[in-house]
Amino acid sequence: MTELPPRFAVARVSLRLLRSLKDPAIVEAAVRKILPELRSLSSKLELITLVGYLKDAGHKLVPENAAAEFERSWRNEVRAASAAQLIEEQDVGGILVRTKREADPTEDPLIIPDSPDLTLAILRSARGEVRSQSLGNRAVQRFPQLHWDALIELYGNEATLREKIEELKTGQPRDADELLELADKYLSGWRPNRRDYV
Repeated sequence: MTELPPRFAVARVSLRLLRSLKDPAIVEAAVRKILPELRSLSSKLELITLVGYLKDAGHKLVPENAAAEFERSWRNEVRAASAAQLIEEQDVGGILVRTKREADPTEDPLIIPDSPDLTLAILRSARGEVRSQSLGNRAVQRFPQLHWDALIELYGNEATLREKIEELKTGQPRDADELLELADKYLSGWRPNRRDYV
């Protein structure tokens, strides 16, 4: 039996506790007290998403204007974070992409700190896995992939992404050979398709 990661259990309990408050103004006040106590941008985002209005994720537990304020404040915090702080995040790529996608035109642009270590952390968070199983075969094959379009969106274009990857290679990061080989495949024009996984 597959166990859910502990964060799902925490989210479920948090949701129950916040719902028990019933009044959106009281939930908003609780969230305002909780957010400064949370250390990671990821955990703050989980709470904001939980109480907010994001389709298929938010539970609309606070007034809509409060949810928008929480999100904007969080994006400002992401933009102000140092490379060292961002590297510590569980899903730094997802955090940065969400900040860029959801920013209001009046907000400052997202500038990714120039750091090979941060580039490596972003690449690692963009790595995924596709599983494939042939008909009549019990063996499951796993193939690595990168969320390449999201990486290009984050860096603005493929040329900038290429530049960052090349800078990363010159530093010869430990334990990143397979990841950099995969990035090179994408840079050469390769894209996965269904035939690659059969």
